[in-house]
Amino acid sequence: MYWPGISAEIRQYVESCDVCTSYSYKQPEEPLHLHEVPSCPWQKVGSDMSTIEGRNYLVTVDYCSNFFEVDYLPETTSDAVITKLKHHFACHGIPDTLISDNDPQYSSHLFDDFARKWGFCHEPISPGNSKTNGAAEAAVKIAKNLMKKCKKAKEDP
Repeated sequence: MYWPGISAEIRQYVESCDVCTSYSYKQPEEPLHLHEVPSCPWQKVGSDMSTIEGRNYLVTVDYCSNFFEVDYLPETTSDAVITKLKHHFACHGIPDTLISDNDPQYSSHLFDDFARKWGFCHEPISPGNSKTNGAAEAAVKIAKNLMKKCKKAKEDP
């Protein structure tokens, strides 16, 4: 038997059942901890890699202004990511903190050495919790949308 709203009623019934929730497979979500907004640009940056239109890109975003840079990555190695970040750091300044996910490019010994030598704190986010690097995730979303628009309009991104 079916009626309009049956799914919502079943969900509500299951969520209000103590026995059902005690045997639930889904773990409760971690509470969000908001980042402190930096006092000056390029003090805290986020970085993420993404594939846009079949090509790999590095997106680096400033947590103060939300200004972001998008770089084509000919290869997805730690060395390639470090080279792109060095260019941004030379242009905008070395941040106090860089936030990234736990992709192999960021969790390598090469990247650890880079962070130590250049004097910034690397804060990798916990796996499966991309909301922690929300500024970079938002910048990736905007960059993908811009790339799609440029492709459709046959313009140079």
